[in-house]
Amino acid sequence: MVLATSVAAAIPRATGGGLDLLEHLGDAQRAALSGQLSEAFASTFVWILALIVVALIPAATLALGRRRGCGGEGEVEALTAES
Repeated sequence: MVLATSVAAAIPRATGGGLDLLEHLGDAQRAALSGQLSEAFASTFVWILALIVVALIPAATLALGRRRGCGGEGEVEALTAES
């Protein structure tokens, strides 16, 4: 969605056509748009990278918690023995 919005901002006529519009452009027009399109792809890459980092935080927390013995089978066995 971020990429589509950025491309639509860079190429106002591309709202329905997407990147297929670039096939019909001349070399001069393509060169003029290349900077804007590269910025659109770069900002999308940054957003995806940030989301991956955010997703890795809980994954790392869970992995470290299991290594330290928090949770896991030992607690389940202790709880069933008490019942």
